[in-house]
Amino acid sequence: MLEETGILLDIQDDGLRRQLNVLISEDSSLSTLADNSLPGRIAVTDNPNYASLEHELVILAGESKRDDLFSSAVADATHLFRAIRRAFYHLETKKMNLAASQSARLHRSTLETIALNLATRVKNLANHTEVKLAFLEQMPIAAVGIDERGFVVLMNNLAKYLFDKTEDFELPTAPGKVFPEAVCQFLKGDTESEFEIELKGKKISVRKSPLTLKKSAHGQILLFWEN
Repeated sequence: MLEETGILLDIQDDGLRRQLNVLISEDSSLSTLADNSLPGRIAVTDNPNYASLEHELVILAGESKRDDLFSSAVADATHLFRAIRRAFYHLETKKMNLAASQSARLHRSTLETIALNLATRVKNLANHTEVKLAFLEQMPIAAVGIDERGFVVLMNNLAKYLFDKTEDFELPTAPGKVFPEAVCQFLKGDTESEFEIELKGKKISVRKSPLTLKKSAHGQILLFWEN
């Protein structure tokens, strides 16, 4: 069972720690996590000998050859903050994939229902920003929106993490610039609605569902979750 996520700043450099605290406090996803009373699942330290706890993601300010670190970055607030966000989405992906896989075992139609509910809501959305918010709010797993031209137009943060894209990755773009060839071929096919692929050393299930507007197809939604 995954615990609540917390952020521990084990930084001896007062100036660097203050800069990180400011960046974290200004981020709506992270601002409530910088509390040492939480389990400290993400630890940011400038101590190269920091003793990590079980299941803790350690980000080191500075270079290191340790193989138990989640990341090492330049001792700079901006670089460390980006590493914190990557660690946060990594943990969120784990928790959401766990929830999705448990739900899928109990109710195989759950993921399809999520996609259909999203498609229904999109009918009433007026602009691109609202559509993007719908993805972020409703998808408990990695989700990608494909428009009627076949271009990738939307990716939630879990999808961006899964395919190693930055938060400001520019859309729309061709599927080949996001997905491996196997996913591109699956997207083009019209016989299968689900298949499995290996990404980052893990088996990932992929499901596609049509996005229907005014009773006609206007693209597809792709869902990705860890088996």
